[in-house]
Amino acid sequence: MEKTPISKKSEDIYTIDIVRIFKCLWKKAWLIAIVSLIIAAISFSYAFFFVRPKYSSSVKLYVNNNSVSLGGSRISISSGDISASQSLIKTYIVILESRSTLKEVIKESGVDITVNELRSMIDASSVNDTEVMRVTVTAYDADEACTLANVIKDVLKEKIKDIIQNTEPADVDDAVPNYVKVSPSFSKYLLVGFLIGFIMSSVVIIIMDSLDDTIHDDDYIANQYDCPLLGKVQNLNVTGSKSYKYNYNYYYGRSSSSKSSSDNH
Repeated sequence: MEKTPISKKSEDIYTIDIVRIFKCLWKKAWLIAIVSLIIAAISFSYAFFFVRPKYSSSVKLYVNNNSVSLGGSRISISSGDISASQSLIKTYIVILESRSTLKEVIKESGVDITVNELRSMIDASSVNDTEVMRVTVTAYDADEACTLANVIKDVLKEKIKDIIQNTEPADVDDAVPNYVKVSPSFSKYLLVGFLIGFIMSSVVIIIMDSLDDTIHDDDYIANQYDCPLLGKVQNLNVTGSKSYKYNYNYYYGRSSSSKSSSDNH
């Protein structure tokens, strides 16, 4: 009798078994951990040996919407004035980032950089939504960052006084050299490297498992093929005096003839 070929239930439908994927990853957890640690170590080494450290210095300016005194008398400042001063900080930032201001800063500081490079080194914002404006300069040299920050403060004050009438920011803090590195962040590089290693190793393991068409257990036959499992015979192959290897021969079919053929094998 001609044997009936074994066919899959739905060859055109691919089902993702989440439980199987989780079990596969769990079995290879040791490999995933090793790969993740290796990639994390490589990432840390790159940051330690090849990434140039950066330093930053900051200046603070007080932004006032109007004159605080008139003829020697104090003028009260309302909440509306405070809100206007906070909004004025955005105008100050635009003036600071203008090409004319940055060119003046480069000229006064004597630092050999371009306007775009200087713009990328500056971060200006309000301090906790107050009337105080902080300007931070980040550079590869701590003394250079301090020099640029103080020059920016002086140039910006003159620019604002020329552009906005009756308004001049007041000094709050000058910049001082800060020799503590602000970058690179070794913990960040470690975390990113570990995540990259984890994702890469997991994806490779899942792909290899999906491409593996080897029958590993009887559940695979029952779930994937439209035929009953008739039984399994355990083989004990002696490979040494104290070591044994267990294998299983799986028998399945559609008729008694196929079963007999399988038993003969």
